[in-house]
Amino acid sequence: MSSIPIKKPRQVEIERIYQNNHLLLRLRVMPGAYGEQATLQVLRGAALKFYQQQKLYLLSQDTLKLGKQLQIKINQIYCRQHLAPFQLNSLLTLQKLLNNVEHQVECIISQQNNQNL
Repeated sequence: MSSIPIKKPRQVEIERIYQNNHLLLRLRVMPGAYGEQATLQVLRGAALKFYQQQKLYLLSQDTLKLGKQLQIKINQIYCRQHLAPFQLNSLLTLQKLLNNVEHQVECIISQQNNQNL
């Protein structure tokens, strides 16, 4: 471990199962007047559920951004394909990847629909 004092707060989180209970351990280390100060939070129950919902929301937002970026890149390939031959293998691999993503999305939607019944 480094013995150099930190200059800005740092935080790490890890989810674990302890005695059949889901927990989130959050360690936060901050610079203090006399060295570093640390806090350890243990989230469970409603607090953990709220944390997981927030994480899921952020993941969803990231996924949408990546999807839009992918769409832009594919459009760029489409518009420039006449300039140079594009490797067919790359497109076939991309198509397989997109099929897998589509299947995963369908599974998530199906699970959500089953939970809402």
